[in-house]
Amino acid sequence: MNIQALEDFLNHNVIPKIKKRPKTFLGIAKQPHYENVMSNIYAFYFKVEEVHGMQDLFINSLLEIINESKLSKKKKVNEIVDFEVDTEEPTKKDGRIDLLLSSQDHAIIIENKVYHTLNNDLEDYWNSTKVTDNKEDNKIGIVLSLNKLSVNHRQFINITHLELLKRVIQNLGSYVMDAKEKYVVFLKDFYQNSINLSKSE
Repeated sequence: MNIQALEDFLNHNVIPKIKKRPKTFLGIAKQPHYENVMSNIYAFYFKVEEVHGMQDLFINSLLEIINESKLSKKKKVNEIVDFEVDTEEPTKKDGRIDLLLSSQDHAIIIENKVYHTLNNDLEDYWNSTKVTDNKEDNKIGIVLSLNKLSVNHRQFINITHLELLKRVIQNLGSYVMDAKEKYVVFLKDFYQNSINLSKSE
């Protein structure tokens, strides 16, 4: 090893410091990666009439991404209105759907993945979710994950948490006048939490 060359390098270059990611409330509470906690937060924001005041920001952002997906031409889920938002919805084979957005005619089935592998029975989730006349075009499944995954079900697509939340933040401008400031702060913190989980130091 050339000690002189190393000394010259250290004398003429600044060693970069690792920029720490901002702490989030979920991080402080030591809950940043719990799927059920994240599903409950998503459920709150997906509810159009909730106190956050952001109305249909989340569902419209999700539908935009669905419309850009490989299944977009086969699906009519963008017609979903007056939908219920449920978490931990039981299935026929004793599974649990993390997040279900459903009306009588349409359904969006969401499997929330953070650090766990995708070994869920997606066919059970699909068959357990009924819509009028059971029209497959009126249902879609989504695996919401930190990183891109290969999903082995023809009715499911993969969306990352960051893809969804970035789209929400991009669309926030037209909703911000009616949104309650406190819940905008919570939303931005939730977005930062997803950045922290998705990107290593």
